[in-house]
Amino acid sequence: MKNWVKDALKTSLCKDKETQKNDDNKLRSAIFVAEIANLLYSKTVANQENDNYKYCNNFIDVKDGKRVSGEWLLDITITEQIEVTDREKKQSRALINSEIIWAVESEAATSLPAFAEDFGKLLCVQAKNYLFLNGLDQKKIKDQQAFIDRRLDTITDLLQKINFHPNDNFYVAFWPSPAQSGGSSLWGTVGGNDLVNIVDAYKF
Repeated sequence: MKNWVKDALKTSLCKDKETQKNDDNKLRSAIFVAEIANLLYSKTVANQENDNYKYCNNFIDVKDGKRVSGEWLLDITITEQIEVTDREKKQSRALINSEIIWAVESEAATSLPAFAEDFGKLLCVQAKNYLFLNGLDQKKIKDQQAFIDRRLDTITDLLQKINFHPNDNFYVAFWPSPAQSGGSSLWGTVGGNDLVNIVDAYKF
């Protein structure tokens, strides 16, 4: 998972330059989330014999830097679909989401209320795999690690408190937030490779 998130961030940094809107932190986050969706789909379900899979997320038009709405329930959902029919109108057919393969939420902000709002969404859905993408805005490595340790403790305590059992497929990844903290953003102060190396991931 750590390498996948790193790859998604690398692609995001390249697309960020293409948009020529380097001060749009919400767009940067959206580009990153879109790349995560593309990667999860291609790595986990794209080549399976059953091709009835769909992923839903906001898409980014890099040329004009606009987001195209496409979310369903969460920031990213990758679902398996089955066909439904009408007995009276046999020519009428449709695909319906029957199972969530990936449930993904991302939050660039580091505050506890922001975490609670988005992380809670994952606890309210049933999926085969879960991923929470938590932003980091600390400038120093030791402060980043201290934040990661605290947030992991919070998540561990929470999952135990509600007796949540995600079948060993619950991931939490930390990524450099494009949001400004203390008057600057990591995306504006840290070089590309160093920015990618901030990424870390854990499996519960």
